[in-house]
Amino acid sequence: MSPAATIAQSLSRFPNSRTLQVGGVILSAALALALLRHFSGQGGTAARLEGLLLIIHIATVLPAVPLGALVFALPKGDPRHRKLGTLWVSLMLVTAAVSFAIHGLNGQFHPIQPLAVLVVYGVIRAVRFARTGDIERHRRTMSRVYLGLVLAGAFTFLPSRLFGQWLLG
Repeated sequence: MSPAATIAQSLSRFPNSRTLQVGGVILSAALALALLRHFSGQGGTAARLEGLLLIIHIATVLPAVPLGALVFALPKGDPRHRKLGTLWVSLMLVTAAVSFAIHGLNGQFHPIQPLAVLVVYGVIRAVRFARTGDIERHRRTMSRVYLGLVLAGAFTFLPSRLFGQWLLG
């Protein structure tokens, strides 16, 4: 077996990969349900889409969640992995950049917003690791960034947060 095939096989057995995939699918479903409830008029009136930045943030994070789960599920290292990974990194960088300008419903920054700094730092490092052939560090860093995305996404469902109000009313 070639070294690339051995690496791809070992990465596909990474135990946290399945957990990350399941977390991403659950978060994607919750986001979709919250949006459906909001736009059907069932999501409460306190939360309103305010401004282009919030729309961009939501529009980039929504596809990033299931795309990240897909990248973890697919074979690693082939051209499809690289293209989907590049798209995911681009979505995450835009999501993180826009989040710096978004304030909560009360006009204050939320404690999960500093995670955007970690996203930018993490994806830049992960891409560098992949380009220099340090695949294990690339895998670990991307796993941590995606876990941060799923955890930050989960916090958006608190009752005081936008998706929490949309989902729970």
